[in-house]
Amino acid sequence: MPPSTRRDLTTLANHVSVRLAHLGFNATPDPGLAQLTRRQLEVAQHAARARTAGQIGKLLGISENTVKKHLKDIYARLTVANRAELAARMRHHAPRETAAAGVSWVRGFAVTRAKLAS
Repeated sequence: MPPSTRRDLTTLANHVSVRLAHLGFNATPDPGLAQLTRRQLEVAQHAARARTAGQIGKLLGISENTVKKHLKDIYARLTVANRAELAARMRHHAPRETAAAGVSWVRGFAVTRAKLAS
């Protein structure tokens, strides 16, 4: 990669980082979220979007009781007491690196996650 391109990408990354910080996003991974399994993270993301255990179960193809068990484990690992605290915790931290590439809408903003070339 030419030095000028590398410099431009670094500048762009810095601007994006600052803008995301102003919007309330934290690019630093939450160590608690790193303790969650992929399935627990999926359940937590749906719960943070105010979906019921039944709705989450249907979306993920698991029983409502399994969702409730995952939520109990998630609350313990993240030391949160309820869905409101879970939603607040999820809102301020970046997704895991394993998140799928694509476009997501977050609080009215399109957030794109692209696959990085190896």
